[in-house]
Amino acid sequence: DPEVAAARIVKQRRGGVEKIRTLTEATRELAKRTRLERERYNKYYGVDYMNKKNYDLTIDTTRRSIDGVVKQILAFLKRKKHI
Repeated sequence: DPEVAAARIVKQRRGGVEKIRTLTEATRELAKRTRLERERYNKYYGVDYMNKKNYDLTIDTTRRSIDGVVKQILAFLKRKKHI
């Protein structure tokens, strides 16, 4: 969720590094960064890295705890018989 990502940037005070001070600035910069990264990945690798079909597992961490994410990863690995 782009709004959650922007809020995390502002909350973590990464503005000192990224010069982002408001939620609006963070949202705008994330959208710009995402667009530029998609263009670059497509240009150099011919891949849309935002396309979930390119991944075996994707996890929405918007409302998940670290423990919840770890449990989801472990469950996936067990289903695939990797552990």
